[in-house]
This record gives sequence, structure tokens and C-alpha cells, in this order.
Amino acid sequence: MRNNVIKIILTVVIIILGYLIFNSIKKPVDFENTLASRSDVIVSKLTDIRLAQNLFRNQFGHYTGSFDSLKAFVKVGKIPVVKIIPDPTDTTFTRNISDTIGFLSIFDSIFTKRNYTLDKLIEVPFSNSDLFSILAGKNNRVGVEVAVFEVAARIET
Repeated sequence: MRNNVIKIILTVVIIILGYLIFNSIKKPVDFENTLASRSDVIVSKLTDIRLAQNLFRNQFGHYTGSFDSLKAFVKVGKIPVVKIIPDPTDTTFTRNISDTIGFLSIFDSIFTKRNYTLDKLIEVPFSNSDLFSILAGKNNRVGVEVAVFEVAARIET
């Protein structure tokens, strides 16, 4: 009888220890999976901001330091649709003829396929409605002035 009680107690201890070992391995794996999926969403949103900033710079020659002006530009801005054909007089096929055949709305061509609205562009995903901050300016590199911008999320500890 006494041996049976010891066996039952040891079996329960083994099961509990097995569960604790399993959880100690599972928690970091779950964390890495969650981190990877959240990172993909954040990188996608930052890529959209970069694309909008590059289109803004192509139009105005500088980046904007304001999300309001960036959103307004995306709502009303247009990008050219360019048709590129090889130059028929070029036998080396290195020259092209480009022709602008129309314009597309930036918002319709880029942001209508996203699963967030333009107003949510500045919100940091998976946060308590925290917002990205944006700075724009010029940086002098080896005597050349380069337009730069920074998008950052404030980290609370």
C-alpha cells in the first residue's frame, strides 16, 4: 500500500515537472513566432510610409516632417504612368523612349489594397494607439547635402 502511494506521488511529480519543462521550451518559441508576425506588420507599415515619402520627395524635392502633409499628399497626389519602348533607331538596345500616358491617384494605386485606413498609417501596430513620430531634414555627407527622414516609435518601459 505504501509503495502504491509513493508511486502515485512520484507519477504526479513527473507529470508536473514534464509540464513545466514543456512550458519553459514553448514560451520562447511562442514569443519568437509572435515577434516575427508583428515585425512583418510593422515593417510593412514603415515601408508604406517610406514609399509615400519617396513619392513626396519626387514631387517636391524634399521629404516632409509632418504626417498631416504626407496624408494630404497621398489623398490628392498623382503618379505618372510611363510607357517605355526601345528606341527603334538604336541597334544596341540601350536607349529607350519614355512617354507619360496618364496619371494615377497615389491613394487608389497603393493604399486601397491595405487593410488599414490612411488615418491609421501613423499608428504603431500592436500598441495602445501610440503614434509614429516623423522628422525630416538635410544631412551633409562628404560635402553633399542629402535629404533624409526618420520615422520612429516611442518605446515605453
